[in-house]
Amino acid sequence: MFKVTLRIALICLALQVIQSYRPEIMPLQIFYFPYLFHKSTLMLFLFTLFSHMFSHGNWPHILGNLEAGIPAMCYLEYKLGGPKMLKLYLISGVIAALTQGVLVPGGALIGASGAIFGCLTASCLLLCKGRASTALGMALLTIVLLPQLASMGGFDGIAHAAHVGGGITGLLIVAICHKKPI
Repeated sequence: MFKVTLRIALICLALQVIQSYRPEIMPLQIFYFPYLFHKSTLMLFLFTLFSHMFSHGNWPHILGNLEAGIPAMCYLEYKLGGPKMLKLYLISGVIAALTQGVLVPGGALIGASGAIFGCLTASCLLLCKGRASTALGMALLTIVLLPQLASMGGFDGIAHAAHVGGGITGLLIVAICHKKPI
C-alpha cells in the first residue's frame, strides 16, 4: 500500500544523497524560469520543470517536506489511488514552478514544496467533502495557505508563490475532477 508515495519519498531521498556527494548536479535540479527564453536552455527548462520537485536544497529542507508531504500523499493515494495522486503531485508541482517563475522573475526554485502544498490542500478538501466538517476543512486550508499568501511579497528564500500556486492547483483538481479521471 502507498507504493507511489513511497517511491516519491525514496526518489527524493536518493537524489539528496547523490547531491550530498556530487553537488555539481545542482544545476540539473534547480528550476529557473528564464531558461524558457533561450533556445540553448529550453530543454533544461523542461527537465527542471519536473526535476525540481524531487530535489531539495539540503537535508532539513527534504525532511520538512517529507514530514508534511508523506501523510498528505498517503491520504490522497488511499482516496484517489496511486496514479491519480501522482498526477495531482506532478501537476501541482509544475503549476507551482510556473507560478513562482511568473511572480518572482529571475528566482530559482528547488524542492517539492509546491507539489506538497497541492497534496495538502487536496487532502484538506477531500477530508471535508460531503461531510459536516466543512468548517474544519476550511480552517485547515486557511492555516495552510494564509501564511503563504501573506508572505508572498517577502524575499526570505522561501518560494511562497510556489506554495500558493501548488496549493490552489490541488484544490482545483479535487474540486473539479474528484469523480472524474485526473
